[in-house]
Amino acid sequence: MLKRRSTFVLFICFLISTILWLLNDLSKQKTETVQKKIIITNLPIDLSIDSLSKNKIDIKLKGNGFEMIQLFFNNKPIIIEYDEIKNGKFKLEDKYISNFIPENLTIIDTSEKELFCFFSKQQSKKVPISIENIEIDCKSPYKYDQIFINPDSITLSGSEKELNKINKWQVKKTIYKNIDENINDIIFPEKTNLKYDVKEISLRIEVDKFTQAEINIPITLMNYPTDLNIQLHPKSLKIKYLIASKNYNKVTESDFKIICNWDDLNKTKREIKVFEVISPDYLEIINIKQLEKQKISIWNNL
Repeated sequence: MLKRRSTFVLFICFLISTILWLLNDLSKQKTETVQKKIIITNLPIDLSIDSLSKNKIDIKLKGNGFEMIQLFFNNKPIIIEYDEIKNGKFKLEDKYISNFIPENLTIIDTSEKELFCFFSKQQSKKVPISIENIEIDCKSPYKYDQIFINPDSITLSGSEKELNKINKWQVKKTIYKNIDENINDIIFPEKTNLKYDVKEISLRIEVDKFTQAEINIPITLMNYPTDLNIQLHPKSLKIKYLIASKNYNKVTESDFKIICNWDDLNKTKREIKVFEVISPDYLEIINIKQLEKQKISIWNNL
């Protein structure tokens, strides 16, 4: 019991001494360097920022430890009104900067004394909205058939320099897992400092149960000499495909073509490969690689 009490007393003494040391340390003068972001506000509607000589500046501050603690809770950027910028320049005076740092801290030095601002007339550009950031994982045997978005384009407004870099606009990363039915949802465009006219996008994904099927298609030979009696072996190839249940009965032999090009003929081996496979866009051929590797023999009158 005595030993436990001694340990407790020792802990209390240690705690008190630590607190006293900490209070003593915090009462001392210290210097710290913080980084502040610069934001230009209230631009005329027809102007945009091309660039700033510095987007952030380092500020060296002095104060006691208690005052320095305020820095952990102060993330204010340095805000500059457009009207305060004269001839593309703004003086970063200590008096102005002090409005954006905690009170009782003294500015010793700043990394920049003057800010150079470059503006240009604001322009607009309409670009398509990309669906690359939409990931869909369907339950087997379901697959998604089509993706529809509305609107499918977005108008961006900003400097010509920024707009020239943009050919499409992404939506925010959106993931759907274990899907077995149609999706109707609202998604959002990626954020930007540019002005844009689309805040949300209607998304519709058609999901259907898919089944596997196959069909034999005769091989078509193109560009061959008409005076030759050409025979192919094999004469047809089997196409295996996945198709949505709703489209299963739509498929006919005339929807497909397997084409070989006489110009690709290997005369030494008397062989030719598949040049192109044509099929409806509402199905997926699953043995396309095997078809492309298939060697077809040419017979007679070469």
